[in-house]
Amino acid sequence: TGGAVWLTSYGFYTLLIIFSENVGRRTRMGYFRQILKQESAWFDTNQYQELPSRMNQEVLSIQKAIGEKMGTVLFCISLCVSGLTFGFTRGWALAFLVLLVSPFLVIGTDISTKALQDGFA
Repeated sequence: TGGAVWLTSYGFYTLLIIFSENVGRRTRMGYFRQILKQESAWFDTNQYQELPSRMNQEVLSIQKAIGEKMGTVLFCISLCVSGLTFGFTRGWALAFLVLLVSPFLVIGTDISTKALQDGFA
């Protein structure tokens, strides 16, 4: 089952990266078309030299949000649901115990993360 999880997660991330690249390309083209539709006075009030770098930064942030971050969140949720399903079908008592302890783990992780962030700030 480990190999199947690895293959499906690899395929999942690959498809999400391809999807985010396509969205980035469409966003760049739309951004460029909108810039070309502007009147000449607009270029006098805006720094046209900054437009390519600003466009690239915005498109990269969109691509990261769609590709890596959304993929990680969806993969973790699906892994959690499938793990709980497997746990309840194999041994319901241990799975129920894990569900009872999970809120305490989340709260403890949140507290320690905030403490570490305050310590480094």
